[in-house]
Amino acid sequence: MISAVDRIMSQSEWILDGNFYFVRAERNDDFGQATIIETAGGGVEEGEELQDAIKRELKEELGVKVDVICKIGVVSDYYNLIHRHNINNYFLCKVEFFGEK
Repeated sequence: MISAVDRIMSQSEWILDGNFYFVRAERNDDFGQATIIETAGGGVEEGEELQDAIKRELKEELGVKVDVICKIGVVSDYYNLIHRHNINNYFLCKVEFFGEK
C-alpha cells in the first residue's frame, strides 16, 4: 500500500552511440556539500504512467528525447533526513536526440 509519505520515482540509465550516461551534479544545501553521480529522473505525477514520467523528466531536466527500451527494476529506499519512502523504477532508455530544455 502506498502512503502519503511514499514517493513514486521514475529513473533512467540511458545510452547514446553505445555509451552509458549518468548525471554529475555539485550541491551545497541543507543536505551537505557533495559531488554526486546519479541517474536522471524524478517524481511521477498523479495519473501519469511510469514510462511517460521518465520521458517527461529527461526532457525537462536535460533537454533529451528518449525511447524507453525496457524496465530494469525497482529499488525501494527510505530517505531518513526528510522521512520519505521512495519507490524508484529504473528504465533503460536510448537517446533519440538532444534538444532544448
